[in-house]
Amino acid sequence: MNSLELHEIGEIIRRVRKKRGLRLEDLADEKISPATISNIERGVPHVSYQRAMYLLEKLNLEMKDLPKLIMGEKRKFEEDLFYLKSADLKREIGHVNEALNKLDALNVSDENPLSPTMYYIKGKCYKDLRNWKRAQRNFYKAIQLASAPSGNFDLVLLI
Repeated sequence: MNSLELHEIGEIIRRVRKKRGLRLEDLADEKISPATISNIERGVPHVSYQRAMYLLEKLNLEMKDLPKLIMGEKRKFEEDLFYLKSADLKREIGHVNEALNKLDALNVSDENPLSPTMYYIKGKCYKDLRNWKRAQRNFYKAIQLASAPSGNFDLVLLI
């Protein structure tokens, strides 16, 4: 299993766990620690394939279902990216408050790979509104998330 596959499986595991209202500690046992579960969810490459499979088993997920779940994740990512681009376009044509409303409605968590981009666009919106403190706060948050040591984030440039 390559690191991309492990990252995708980790994303699925995180979404399923959160959707079921489970904490890392709820899945942990004598065979797998909360730290290892977190590493799997973040796609840390040194985690063994067997541990990821064990976690899938604990969540009653089968390997045959993963491609469908991964495609759903990719589709959601593409939809969210389109939504971010449309918000940035609204900002560019002068509808800054509408853009901010779209961004607030998106409900992207800080763990989402698109979160640095969302904060970056929010920073641009607040810059356009000359709200310097909020602009600075959002730009800083975008940089902080894009520089996260987990390596799961990239600032998706909207060109």
